[in-house]
Amino acid sequence: MILNNFKKLVAFSFCCPSSISYGDDNGYPALTHNLPYRTKYFKTWDNELTSIILLPENKNEQLYRNTSTWPTILTGYLGRVNDATIALPKLADEEAFLNNKTFLYGGRTDLTRQAPNPSMLQSGNPSWTNKSTSGLCMVLGSGDTPPTKDDYKLESWIPTADLSVESYAGFGPLNQYPPTKICSLTTTFRNNTNENITVKEVGVCIALSKASYFDTTISPKYILLVREVLENPVIIKPDEITSFTVVMK
Repeated sequence: MILNNFKKLVAFSFCCPSSISYGDDNGYPALTHNLPYRTKYFKTWDNELTSIILLPENKNEQLYRNTSTWPTILTGYLGRVNDATIALPKLADEEAFLNNKTFLYGGRTDLTRQAPNPSMLQSGNPSWTNKSTSGLCMVLGSGDTPPTKDDYKLESWIPTADLSVESYAGFGPLNQYPPTKICSLTTTFRNNTNENITVKEVGVCIALSKASYFDTTISPKYILLVREVLENPVIIKPDEITSFTVVMK
């Protein structure tokens, strides 16, 4: 089911520029020029409201925030859809999930892009750090309560220490007009436990990053966009690998 967060993000993408620079150096009052980016439209996984830019309200510095990876999903630009996918590393519980600052990025199975990572700035490639905590990822759970448009988290998230990500990718419409879908995400999971794990719910999140490269006080926020309860739960046996695909139309 497409959730309210998803609809708000679509509306935001069409109404606001995909990238911004802000601060006194631009001749704009930073706290007013970027009001749409600071307004708390979205409900986070931990049941709080957040804006698309995670920056303290009294900040007044020259920063850059790129949100272009999201709108390109709507246009079906194939390469950028896959570039905008991320995945969670092995996390033992929901607390670790909510405080996570490191992601597998763009279909990778290592942790080469991390946040914060000032060394990337020093090497002259700030975009790697900028995008390392902004992207779509799949999450699995064991809850079976029917979804509603107001959902903001899975009922019972399955830790990625138990079901770890083996591979993942995102794809858009292949030059189709009219397009048959917005995009699809496929993620492969491995059962790392000694017991069967039953997957009953599947979700898609976007992880919103902080705006400042060097501000380590702000963790990314997870915004649930899609939640579906499976008609036929999937049982994954120990050491078994299973793939899930979510198609957004």
